[in-house]
Amino acid sequence: MVIGASLGLLMGILFNFIAPNIVTSYVPFVIVGMLSFFGAAGKAPLSVMIMVVEMTGSLQLLPAAMVAVAVSYIVSGNNTIYRSQVPTRKDSPAHKGEYNTPLLSTIKISDIPLKDIKVNLNDKIKNAKDLMEENSMISIPVVDDKNTYVGILYFNDIINLNNEEVKKYTRPSIAYIHIDSSAEDAWEIMNQLKSSWAPVVEKGRFLGVVTMNDILNFYKKLSRNI
Repeated sequence: MVIGASLGLLMGILFNFIAPNIVTSYVPFVIVGMLSFFGAAGKAPLSVMIMVVEMTGSLQLLPAAMVAVAVSYIVSGNNTIYRSQVPTRKDSPAHKGEYNTPLLSTIKISDIPLKDIKVNLNDKIKNAKDLMEENSMISIPVVDDKNTYVGILYFNDIINLNNEEVKKYTRPSIAYIHIDSSAEDAWEIMNQLKSSWAPVVEKGRFLGVVTMNDILNFYKKLSRNI
């Protein structure tokens, strides 16, 4: 800022010497020199335009500043006082998450093998509990005789039961994913259902479940190849 102001002052003195009747004040040269020099060195041309208006309280110097900053910006090339400055906002590590696509959103459920884990509405509670224990699950999807997804059976609801039918304790659910959904969608459904799996349904027909471990394993495999 000081160097730019000094150069502007020198230019003002020079033009005043050449045409004293036209150039009567050095102040405009100081302001334009200061801001054009900083705009080039800091690679912030738009910011200094605003600074001109703020510093002078008018738009009179804006045209001159625009020309001076444009010239200095072009002449200075890629040189900048900010060594860590990146070309665009997209290249900034601080804004990386705004532009990068999360890996989970690129993983399709169709790429992950589904598990055919389910119980029928007419099954006994004991069978459902055994299946949950076998697969380390605290809930399990429930289907009807046509393999239509109807809801979820939670272990906490049947912890002290054995011989009753599943349908009596099934909680209706419309939260599920499709075969073309992403792993991120599945993660959201798991969070919504408070479970470690997400049901995959297509046109009402139950296709299977995708588990959290399946997604994590596929994620690790994919991330190693990137």
